[in-house]
Amino acid sequence: MRNRMAALLAVLVLVSIFACIVPRAFSQLLGDINDDGVVDVHDYQLMKTAIPSTPSSPNWIANADLDSNGVVDGRDLVMLKKIIATTPP
Repeated sequence: MRNRMAALLAVLVLVSIFACIVPRAFSQLLGDINDDGVVDVHDYQLMKTAIPSTPSSPNWIANADLDSNGVVDGRDLVMLKKIIATTPP
């Protein structure tokens, strides 16, 4: 029984980690939350709707978790603002 519980816990941990990492792997451009190939005000607006959230939140947007820590929060917003500020028009 203990071995089964430990195995189940290990699987759940791996699935949680995978869920946080995989969306970023397919996003071509950091900060491009809507995957349109441009980091702009539309991504900023999406970010604002995702704060605060975690993967279990109804407003969760995986691409908005720029630091891949499993939480969309002010730190992600600061990162996005810096990306937008340094992106050429």
